[in-house]
Amino acid sequence: AKMIYEQGGHAVVRAELTMPALPANVNSGDVVSQSREGDWPRTVVVATDALQGSTTLDVRYISLWRPCFGGGSSKDGVTGAYGEELPLSAHCLDTNTPLLVNEIQLGRPVAIQHDFLSLAGFSLQSASRMAGTPEYDIRRNFYNMGDYAHQFILNMWDADDGTPMFSESFGWEYDIIQKTVLFMSVWMEVVHEMEQAVGMCGAVQ
Repeated sequence: AKMIYEQGGHAVVRAELTMPALPANVNSGDVVSQSREGDWPRTVVVATDALQGSTTLDVRYISLWRPCFGGGSSKDGVTGAYGEELPLSAHCLDTNTPLLVNEIQLGRPVAIQHDFLSLAGFSLQSASRMAGTPEYDIRRNFYNMGDYAHQFILNMWDADDGTPMFSESFGWEYDIIQKTVLFMSVWMEVVHEMEQAVGMCGAVQ
């Protein structure tokens, strides 16, 4: 359970691609596609700018499926979360065909390192992603730490790690871990996404 919490399951949100030297600049927000024989192309969005000549490309998946491993039609395998070898879903990028961006062929990826979505990541990334938003700032200031949920969860797994939520043990650590993940980490992520949606709708108006 702790490995799944820290390293994620099979859902992928980002990938770091090792590429041949890029023939042109690639900008954050550019849509990159990879064709598949007899099927629609895979599509990702560039997460960070990459200059011409760079050999690394950071992308994020925009598929509704949040590409998962297993059950796909790809013949390739991949090292999944916590080192398990898994079949690669047809929704994920592979090293078989070239990438295309703005009608420019970038070449085939040399290697792909997938970044798995984890429950721990909701809390660990909250300070960099949510600072300045009202609901998150209230809790960060109250607990005096940015990754408060993660610190509490670590401490309930190991009393020598993280930060205690309570002054003494109640003996219900695993029950509290489940509720902390749901009502602190995941709930805060949902609120943040809704705050962003409200902001975007307001900007359009």
